[in-house]
Order: sequence, then structure tokens, then C-alpha cells
Amino acid sequence: LNKPRVLLVVSKQETDMSGFNEKLSARGYKMFQAFSGDECMILTHRHFPDLIITELTLYDMDFFLLAEKIKKTNLASHIPLMVLSDDSRAEIIEECFDAGVKDVLLAPYNTETNVAKITAVVAPRKKGRKEKALIIDDSLFVRNMITKMFKKFGFDVVDADNGLNGLNVAENEQPDIITCDYDMPVMNGWEFCIKAKKNDKIKHIP
Repeated sequence: LNKPRVLLVVSKQETDMSGFNEKLSARGYKMFQAFSGDECMILTHRHFPDLIITELTLYDMDFFLLAEKIKKTNLASHIPLMVLSDDSRAEIIEECFDAGVKDVLLAPYNTETNVAKITAVVAPRKKGRKEKALIIDDSLFVRNMITKMFKKFGFDVVDADNGLNGLNVAENEQPDIITCDYDMPVMNGWEFCIKAKKNDKIKHIP
């Protein structure tokens, strides 16, 4: 139940970014595109991307205002940002880094260098095992909310939509912590807890 990494690209024109999006999609990323700062905020709350990549100037706002809006949003403040820029002047790039971007992607955008920069942010090499959380809830909205909370604290996250699936995921993934809803179809939270505590493979997991 591991999900593909989600990228949100924000640009003024769809055609300008088609090759860039296709290249990233071919690498296994799930792509969404917004065409304004306001639409970026809407899609961010809807899809909770792992990375937002935006042009420096949009129709309704520039990157710096968009970055400020994102950083003031509790559920999105941890999402890393990258900027697409055809302006390679040092002062522009420095201003972007001062605003908190992870990196600046220079045109042409669909180069292997830029793809490697993106991969380094959304799928960094791990020096050691990261803690893993399992979220069990039949509500996709709730799972997304809790997922982003755990990711903010550095957890890897897996999920399940009912207690029975949760048991299977817990055995296979061996998470460090489990959160579980009570009222779910197939197997509710209470039934899950009883079975989990009788299962030698997962009974130690809090």
C-alpha cells in the first residue's frame, strides 16, 4: 500500500511543462498541475504533494507570495518547494534560496540534472532506517491528514482502509507505531486491537 510520490507542478501554461511532466511521470511520480497560485493552494489541500515545483512568476502571484501562503498553512508548511526559472542570475537564485526553496531548476527543465535534484528531495538516500507509521482508517481524507502529520516528523507512512487490511499491512511492513479508527467496515478498530495483541508478529507495536 505504499503510494507513489506526488508532485505538484505550478505553471502558467500546460504546454510549456508537458515534456517535463511526462518525464517525471515516466519515473513513477504521480503528477498534478496547477495554473495559478490559488489553484496550487486548492490542489495542495486536496492531494498533499510530497514536493511543489513552481514557476517564479504566475498569473495571480509570484513565487515569494505563494511560498509565504504555503508556509503559513499548518498541513502544508512542511512540503518542500522548488522553483522553475529561466533566469540564472545569481541574485534571483539567492533570493529563492532565502525564501526557503530546496533548489532552483534552470531551463531547459526536463534534463537529467533537474530530475536528479527532484529525486534527491522526494526520495533521499537513507543513512539509517526511518521510523514507520501505519494509519488505519476508512476515510481517505483522515488518512491523508494523519499521513502528512507523520511525514512532518520524518516518518515513512503506510495505510489501510479497514482492520483486516491493517493486520496484513502490519505483518508485512512491521511499523513502529499504529493509529487506528474505531468505526470501520469489515473489521472495526476494537476487533483489530484484540487480534493485533494476540498476533506474535505485531503485538509489540504500540
